[in-house]
Amino acid sequence: MVAEQTSRSSRPREFATLDLLRFAAAQAVVFYHLLFLSWVETPAAGGIGAVAQSGARFEEAIPWASIGWVGVPIFFVISGFVIVMSAGDKTPGEFLIGRARRILPALWAFSLLSAAVVMIAGVLAPLEALGRLMRSMVLFPFGPWIDGAIWTLVAEVLFYVLIFAAMKFRLLSQMTALTSAITGFNLVFWIGIVLAASGAFGLDTKAVADLAASYRLSVTLVTTNCFFLVGMALYQVHAGKDVVRWSRLPVQVCG
Repeated sequence: MVAEQTSRSSRPREFATLDLLRFAAAQAVVFYHLLFLSWVETPAAGGIGAVAQSGARFEEAIPWASIGWVGVPIFFVISGFVIVMSAGDKTPGEFLIGRARRILPALWAFSLLSAAVVMIAGVLAPLEALGRLMRSMVLFPFGPWIDGAIWTLVAEVLFYVLIFAAMKFRLLSQMTALTSAITGFNLVFWIGIVLAASGAFGLDTKAVADLAASYRLSVTLVTTNCFFLVGMALYQVHAGKDVVRWSRLPVQVCG
């Protein structure tokens, strides 16, 4: 009982630290878009470059703003840690409702604001903006959305759905086996991609590279699940669960 109370009392501090890390990761992405992508991306791409069109260049910010994209995988790692930690003392229904309450209000407000901005800036016709807005409001798996950054939320929600399913079927207690299987898939997938991109299978190497870097595979967690997986593994180690078995993970996957 004492250990359980101590664990629960330490959670606010854990969440506060992780919230600071998430804030830093989010700011890195903001700087990447505003100080780098806004003038590097061509207006024809229909993204932030089309909205900004100020002609301002921030060349002095290139050394640090251009790597701000790393905030996205950092954010995914933190989510893997936090979501598994928060799912431990909730029912599947409570978990799903809590996630919806946390994400949807801000998403809807942000999507409406983005729709207003792109229409005022003349980037999108009203009908096209409406279609993208609807896809954004319901987090439709495939874009285009009203703002390209929404793909990260779609990936997040898909991760939530997978955790919900694991809770529903009581699989969270088998996390080591689950993560081992996913790691095995990742190894096979990326080895296949590397071989295909090197021409081993006689495929179009550029098409293979484009596929591996595509938003579709990122959104559906095919190429981004590894970041959530790292967060889940870190939580397992942090919570003192399956630490020995985690150290044998490479052997489990390859052997």
